[in-house]
Amino acid sequence: MFRGRRTFTALMAAALVALATQALAQPRRIEGTVTDEHGRPVPGAAITVNMVARFCLSCPSYQERIEGSGRQLQSTTNESGHYNVAVTGAGVYMVVAAKESLGTATTQVALLGSFGQSNPDSMRRSFATANLILRRSAGARTPAGGCAASRRPPEAFKHSALAAGSAPPLARLLLWLEAVGSHTPGCADIAAFEVGRFSHAEIDALLRDVRELVSFLRRVRGPGPGGERRDRAIFSVHGRRLTLDELERVFYGGNPLVPNEMLRRGAVLHTDIAIFVPGDLSGDPLVGDGGRKGWRTGTLHWEIGRQLLDSVAPAPAGDAGTLRWYRAVSAYLLGAGHLAEALAHLERSRRVFPKEPAFLLDSAYLHQEFSSPSLQASAEAVRGDGIEVKVESRRVELQRAERFFRQALALSPDDAEARLRLAHTMGELGGGKTAVAELRKVLDATPDRRQRYLANLFLGRVEQSVGRRGEAERHFRHAAAIYPNAQSPRFGLSQLARQSGDRVEALRALLDVRHRAPSDADTGDPWFDYYHPYLDDSATLMNEMRRLGER
Repeated sequence: MFRGRRTFTALMAAALVALATQALAQPRRIEGTVTDEHGRPVPGAAITVNMVARFCLSCPSYQERIEGSGRQLQSTTNESGHYNVAVTGAGVYMVVAAKESLGTATTQVALLGSFGQSNPDSMRRSFATANLILRRSAGARTPAGGCAASRRPPEAFKHSALAAGSAPPLARLLLWLEAVGSHTPGCADIAAFEVGRFSHAEIDALLRDVRELVSFLRRVRGPGPGGERRDRAIFSVHGRRLTLDELERVFYGGNPLVPNEMLRRGAVLHTDIAIFVPGDLSGDPLVGDGGRKGWRTGTLHWEIGRQLLDSVAPAPAGDAGTLRWYRAVSAYLLGAGHLAEALAHLERSRRVFPKEPAFLLDSAYLHQEFSSPSLQASAEAVRGDGIEVKVESRRVELQRAERFFRQALALSPDDAEARLRLAHTMGELGGGKTAVAELRKVLDATPDRRQRYLANLFLGRVEQSVGRRGEAERHFRHAAAIYPNAQSPRFGLSQLARQSGDRVEALRALLDVRHRAPSDADTGDPWFDYYHPYLDDSATLMNEMRRLGER
């Protein structure tokens, strides 16, 4: 009996060792889909994956953490635009997609691997998704020096070992200062990872210390007799006294510590952590964007960026750099479909910049998307599972969008896009007569091809809803003439014919859609992207914002 038990224990131990070995050898991979600017899959795109920074929680040496593998992995997308690349280690990977005639797109992903096999998220941590969009227009800017890890001397980030776990307050503050001074904007570098390792409690304490540092710097660098002499300026924090020279020379790359610049650079650092580092590395909060958008790893770093910029003097509302950051983050969150974070960000944006029409428009865009059929269906599906979501009924969301569009137009009456969207919203709410009047103003005021197309498409729908079939047909045909390969006006014409009992004409309009060549350069239908207004220019706004993080 005893002998059997020993045998059983030995077998169990061997099995556990085998399972642990298997878990540690668990393959890691990066996968994703490459699409064009209209959402169509791009087959045959060349994929290149390269590790640019190794991530190792247990490595005490800065040099060990920044070493990349030096090996490029290559693949090609299949007929569905999908690719799958097996990689060897945890770290930051640069993923590049390229296709002749469509150009290139670049992104970075963080692959954490499985650092604790008891963690139920370990399998999820062993793969990363990197979806890329190839656009003929300019994409996201790559920094001049590339996105390799921060090339600080080996002695840099000397407080990192202390910061792994529960960081002493002084080490945490100085590490943050080093990271802000060394971070390459637009990159998932070691600076982003080191700060991304802080827990929520450590971040809260850090923000208090940063405010103390800002107060000290303003007192030292302040104009007039109130400013202290530089050689007598001592920053006392957590029992240690540091001179301004030490702070700048040792911890900020030898550059002058200017409060507003440091806060802006800090906001850029935390923006890149939010984008590239998968959630809080000490725990993974989940954010629900509803139904088909699902649950995903959340992050507190958007809020950290906002809190840092709250300390910009004399006030964030009068600072052009702060406005640029808020605009870029709003566009990014909307363009990426991070609707839960966009809602919180826009609520703060409107408080900080109450007279800025851009945030009223973005708020209206968000509620228009909440009103869209796909999001409404998703919200209903989630509610069916007993989950509370912040998406109201279609009518309520349309009314909110209408209110924000009206407020934006009160500040910027010549904004044709806002007027177009206001008219569409009114039409969806049943205000056909006022919607027609607003849409005709758009047609009278703008030469923009896309806006003329949408105005005619919406006029066709409104006229159809009130029974003016001839006017509806005329506007649908105008829209079809502006975008000859667009599908929406032909669906409208088919529906008109079917309603009047002309089944032959209804079928002919549908066949006309089918026979349009999908490879034609003008197949894009602006209606398809209507609920995603920042697909094209969010990268441009982010590029402009990241210049705040450059010297």
